[in-house]
Amino acid sequence: MALSEEEIKKQRLAMKDAGFKGKVAYFWEYYKVHTLVIAFCIIFFGALIHDIVTSKDYGFYAIMVNCYQTVEQEQIESEFASLASINEEKYDVLIDLTTAVNMDSLDQYTIANSEKIMAVTASGDLDIITSDADTFNYYARSSMFYDLRDIMTKEQLQKYADYIYYIDQAVIDAVNDGTYELEEASDVSASASTDDMDAIMENGNEMSLSTFTASEYVTPEDFTAPDPTKMESPIPVGIICTDAPYLAELGIYTDRVPVIGVIASSERIDLALQYIDYLWDGVTE
Repeated sequence: MALSEEEIKKQRLAMKDAGFKGKVAYFWEYYKVHTLVIAFCIIFFGALIHDIVTSKDYGFYAIMVNCYQTVEQEQIESEFASLASINEEKYDVLIDLTTAVNMDSLDQYTIANSEKIMAVTASGDLDIITSDADTFNYYARSSMFYDLRDIMTKEQLQKYADYIYYIDQAVIDAVNDGTYELEEASDVSASASTDDMDAIMENGNEMSLSTFTASEYVTPEDFTAPDPTKMESPIPVGIICTDAPYLAELGIYTDRVPVIGVIASSERIDLALQYIDYLWDGVTE
């Protein structure tokens, strides 16, 4: 209830004889809400201004999906920044080891991480994705990666010739225009278990039928890469890094088949290719 003018005058007269503690107690009693609101605004907008002023553009951004975080993220960020001569005082180098998605269960965590990946891809910030073969295959079907023939030299392609991951563009096109038949998917994956195929159909993900192979769901020891000779229109989109010495040393994909691809919206292609060499060879003199 608002105080009358007479009551306000009485309180002002009383405050003249009050000590310091009394004045503080009076102020807090009548103005604590205002004070807290002002303090919150100062802290919030101060932090916001600080972030805006001190924020840096990305010098490089990679995400390693579904990996084991066996090393400190800052370690490989600093290591690669030094190798690639990226000025970390001017640019951020982010190599995200915390992102996980579960293609069999679209829980909230998977949805949130998938949305994050889509957002940084659409913004052009993301340069590289490394993931297990199954997840990589999912993103590759969405034309998320460069055709390696468009960004690699003949020498670079030759270096990784035995480790290239292919997708069949003809099959993907057929799925998209509705001409792809379930029987064809069964032929492509004759050795796949009925349970696995039923699970995919129940999820309503017909795109999964286009490139489903049993090899995507087995251990690295039994993994068989998609065979381009059996494809109508093979597109090289990734590098299979199971035998990459440095990635094996890091131990972050111990029982999985890691595949790496360059995001089609990336403008830092040279750095992306250097990063592939880094994961393969480590820091060389």
